[in-house]
Amino acid sequence: MLFSEANQTASSYKVLARAYRPETFEDLIGQEQLVSSLKQALSNGRLPHAFIFSGIRGVGKTTTARILARCLNCETGPTITPCGHCGSCVAIKEDRHLDVIEIDAASRTGVDDMRELIEAGRYKAVSGRYKIFIIDEVHMLSKSAFNALLKTLEEPPPHLIFIFATTETDKIPTTILSRCTRCELKRIDNNTLAKHFADIATRENATISDEAAQIIARASDGSVRDGLSLLDQAITTSDKNVDAQTVNTMLGLMDKATILPFIEQILIADTKQALTLALGFYKNGANPQKIVEDSLEAIHALATFQFGESEEELPSYVISARNDIEHLAKRSNTPQLLAIWEHLILALTEIELSPSPLLALEMAIIRLCQTLKEQQLTSSSPNTPGEDQRKPQGPTQQISTTIAPVTAVSIASPIQDDPVETITVLPKTMEEILNLLIEHKEVLLAEQVRRDIRPIHLNGTTLQIALHTNADNKLGQNLSKALAHITGDSWIIDVQTQSVNPTLLEAQKMQDEALHAKLLSHPLTQSAMEIFPGSDVRTLLKH
Repeated sequence: MLFSEANQTASSYKVLARAYRPETFEDLIGQEQLVSSLKQALSNGRLPHAFIFSGIRGVGKTTTARILARCLNCETGPTITPCGHCGSCVAIKEDRHLDVIEIDAASRTGVDDMRELIEAGRYKAVSGRYKIFIIDEVHMLSKSAFNALLKTLEEPPPHLIFIFATTETDKIPTTILSRCTRCELKRIDNNTLAKHFADIATRENATISDEAAQIIARASDGSVRDGLSLLDQAITTSDKNVDAQTVNTMLGLMDKATILPFIEQILIADTKQALTLALGFYKNGANPQKIVEDSLEAIHALATFQFGESEEELPSYVISARNDIEHLAKRSNTPQLLAIWEHLILALTEIELSPSPLLALEMAIIRLCQTLKEQQLTSSSPNTPGEDQRKPQGPTQQISTTIAPVTAVSIASPIQDDPVETITVLPKTMEEILNLLIEHKEVLLAEQVRRDIRPIHLNGTTLQIALHTNADNKLGQNLSKALAHITGDSWIIDVQTQSVNPTLLEAQKMQDEALHAKLLSHPLTQSAMEIFPGSDVRTLLKH
C-alpha cells in the first residue's frame, strides 16, 4: 500500500519547467518586445498566416506558440487575454485540442509527413476557430519536406496558421523564411532570471539566497528552462534551503569570490602560490575548465571596471568585492590583462585536449606566470643618464622620416592624472615620440600621430607639425598634454597649415614600396618568378 502511494506521488510530480510554464503573455519573462508585437497584431486583426519563432533553447518559443494558439482559439477570442477556462483553452493546455497540432520535426523530417500535414490542413477546424500547426525544430526538415510546404505557405487557407520554432534560422531555406513573419526571442538577462527563480522557489516553499539565484542564472546562459532544471535539482539536493555553496558543489563550480586572490597571484607572477590556490579549487570540487572560465570572467570584470562600466553590468560577486576589484585594477594595466586573457583562452583548448585536465591547467599557469615575469623584466627601465643629457645639444634638427620598429599594443589606456616618473632624455625624432607614447600606454594617441601628423621640425620641447586633412583639430593639444605628462616638461606644438612632408604612415608605405621594387629587380627574385609565374612577392616578404 505504501509502495503504491509513493508511486502515485512520483508520477503526479511535475518538474518546475513544466509546472510553471507560462499560460499567458503576461507570464512570459524577458520578451516584452515580442509580446507587444503579438498583442498589436491580435488587437488590430492583422495576423500573419505563418510565424517563425527563433532563439536559443529554453527561452519560450514553443510556449509562445501555445499561448498564441490559445489566444486565437479561445471561445472569448480572438483575444490577447485567453480565459484559460473554456474548452479550447483547457484542451490546448492539456495537449489534446483537435485543431492545434504540434509536431517535432526532428522525428518527422520526411516529405510524406508534410504531405499528410498539408492534406489535414485543407479541412476546416473541428472545434476551434483556426487550425494551427506548431512545428518544433523546423530546421530539421528535409529539403523535399520544405519544398512540399511552399505552395501552402504562399496561398494558405484562411483557417490555417503555421507556427514554426527553431534554434537555427540559418538552416531554413530563404524561400520559407520569405513567406513567414520572423519573431526573435532573446536571451533572458541574469538579473531577470535570478528574480524569476527566487519567485518560483518561494512558491515551492523553498528559500534561495540572492547569490545562489545569480549563480544558477549565469549557469543557465539565458535559458529559462535550463535554469529551472538547475533550480529543481538544487531544491532537491539542499532540502529546500538553497545557498551558494550548495549550487557551486552541485555544478562543480568554485566560490566566485575566491577567484580574486588567484588572479592577484597571477598578476604578481607568483607561480607557486597560484598553483597552490588552483590545486585547492580542484580538491574542493571545481574542475579545471571552470577554474579557467571563472578566471576569464574575473579578468573581463577587471578590464571593464578600469573603463568605468556600470555596476549593473558587472557580476554580483564583483560588486560585493568592490574594494578587492579596485585594488587589482590599480595594480594591473590593459595590455597585461589582455595577455592573461589570451593565455587563459589557450588554456581552455589545452585542457579540453589533454588526457589530464589538471596537469594542463598547472602547465598553463606556469607558462602564464613565466610570461608575465619576462614582461616585467623587459619593461624595467635601465639606469638613467645624468641631467646634462636631458636637453638636446646643437642646432635645430630636421625630423627623420625613417620608421623605427614599433611594438603593437591592442588597446589604449587613457591619460592618467597622477604624477609618474619622468624620463631624462627627450625624444629627438618623431619615431622616438611615437615609441614613447606607446611605451606609456598612449596607443590611441600614437596611432593618430602616426596617421595624421606631418612632422616639420623638432627642437627640444618645441614641435612644429601640420595636420592631415581628416585629423582631429585637438590632436596637437592632446599630444602636448601627453608629452608634458610623460617627460615632465612643457611642450609647444606649433601647428602649421600645410606641409609637404609625409606622415609616418605614408613614409612607411613609401619604404615598403621601395623595398618591394628593389626585391622585384633582384636576380634571385626574377629567377623565382620565372619558375613560379604569378607568385606574390609581398606574400614572400611576409612569410
